Amino acid sequence: MTAPLLVLAGFGNLHGNVEVWDLAAKKLVSNPKSPDTTHFDWCPDGTHMLTATTAPRLRVGNGCVLRPRPISLDAVCPCDK
Repeated sequence: MTAPLLVLAGFGNLHGNVEVWDLAAKKLVSNPKSPDTTHFDWCPDGTHMLTATTAPRLRVGNGCVLRPRPISLDAVCPCDK
């Protein structure tokens, strides 16, 4: 069984700071950056986080990033126009 996690993230006018906390240990697990994020989703398996930059809000740098636990950079999917 995995420990419960809490994700605190600031998007929009903020710089995409993300904090992942282990609630059982009351410890910061990871602090990745996810700049220009327009969509955040926590996968139902409880071990993956998906962030995306999408149009029309942003017209450049569109794509998605899938991060596994412990929230490190795993797969980047850039998108063309």
